[in-house]
Amino acid sequence: MILSPILCMMPMDNQLDELFKLRTIHKLKAVERFAHVGTSKKQRHESPAEHTWSALIIADYLLATTRNNLNNQQVFNLILYHDLPELLIGDIPRTPNEDLKEKQQREHEATKRTSFILPPILSPRVKQLLEEYERQETPESQYAKLVDYLDADIHDLDYPEDWKGWTLEYYKKIRGKDVERQLKNFPELKKVFEELTAYLVKEKYLET
Repeated sequence: MILSPILCMMPMDNQLDELFKLRTIHKLKAVERFAHVGTSKKQRHESPAEHTWSALIIADYLLATTRNNLNNQQVFNLILYHDLPELLIGDIPRTPNEDLKEKQQREHEATKRTSFILPPILSPRVKQLLEEYERQETPESQYAKLVDYLDADIHDLDYPEDWKGWTLEYYKKIRGKDVERQLKNFPELKKVFEELTAYLVKEKYLET
């Protein structure tokens, strides 16, 4: 990632102070997601930082192998910062019976507060990215959100024990109507999701 020209022109002592402020973001490495990593003998929870990295890799692959009219860099930027609010509220796994409005309200409040923990040079741009991701009005934000879901599912393929008790109906409820509606805008990505769902059923990750 290229540093802002403004940051590059800062006196070294000021630049170091700004860099030190990023230590707060590093704490995202210590936040725990529901997903696991590691072997059965030495397992731990995945961090949002790890999830973000693998989601970026998936996005890079998909954008390079499918036809689209997206601003690829904007997709990358949205994914890069999308889980930053979890610094304040932790991971909130989606379940079919949760109060979706309450979840969205908590995430909205965290999004508003997140930009204040960043260096001033990054704060306005990250605030804009988080708001765009939250509103889900642009094709780039919708694509980033779909990659977010896809990365979680692909990650969990290596942890079949985490699928215990999951049914196809439960899986579709968690995915939600928003995802199905957004997939209509990306036919090639929709095909990926359909093939993944079929694989999950065939390999008995999901009960039917």
